[in-house]
Amino acid sequence: MTDLPVVQAAAPALVRHRGAVAALSIPEAMQFAEAVAKADGMIPRAYLGNPGKILACVLAGQELGVGPMASLRAFHIVEGKPCAAADFWVARLRAAGYRLDWITRENECVSLRLTAPDGSSITETWDKPKAVAAGLWNGKDNWRKYPQAMLSARCITSAGRALAGEVMFGCYELDEADEIAGRRQPAPAAAPQAPAPQTAAERVAAAIGGSVEAAIIDPEVAGLAKRVGDLAKQLGYSREAFFAFLAQRDLPAQRLTSFTVAQLEAMLEDLAIQAEESAEPEHAVE
Repeated sequence: MTDLPVVQAAAPALVRHRGAVAALSIPEAMQFAEAVAKADGMIPRAYLGNPGKILACVLAGQELGVGPMASLRAFHIVEGKPCAAADFWVARLRAAGYRLDWITRENECVSLRLTAPDGSSITETWDKPKAVAAGLWNGKDNWRKYPQAMLSARCITSAGRALAGEVMFGCYELDEADEIAGRRQPAPAAAPQAPAPQTAAERVAAAIGGSVEAAIIDPEVAGLAKRVGDLAKQLGYSREAFFAFLAQRDLPAQRLTSFTVAQLEAMLEDLAIQAEESAEPEHAVE
């Protein structure tokens, strides 16, 4: 009987060493990105129709020795940093010859000892006080539901970045992505500028600091409102002072064009009296 050759099964692309994954040239990677950008159902939706994102993800994975499709399944690129689930980083560390020993795994405390192939090691501990100080414990739903898993993930990536830089290479776990994105605060939006008053009613509102919707207003009301507004402004009324003027007459603080003709005429009469009084010269005291 002829002996059959023993075939050594190749390691999955997810855990191969860097040298085992055929590197794509830039043109090949660009061609790949264009080809799969429309592969709905085969790649994560975040990459659909975006060859640029696909190219960045594939090149980031290639630097870590991960194949193109494995990179798309594993990575989310946040602020230029590859982020992947904790089980991905466990596979990467073990494939590189690192040993992971869980010293403690409880809901409020997890300790991990990571040992390198040369025998050096580091112990990383994440507990509830540390997570609370980082604003994580009560800030995310996953931390409330799965505290042990979340603490474990932090131990893996923290220890990996500290001891296995050639494996992690500045990468992060998915739960850390929000923090990475949050480091760049969006610029405050500029306050919208109010358009210049165009209609008579709008000019009246601007005169006393009010506002008027662009609507069809009765011409008589608009005319009286303008006269009231102009006279109030001439007398030096501020918005608050004019509201007080209205309150003294049991009138609500609202736009002038919302009052009736009779109410506006009464306001105009009162303001005219004030104008006459302010114009009268003071008599000398004998």
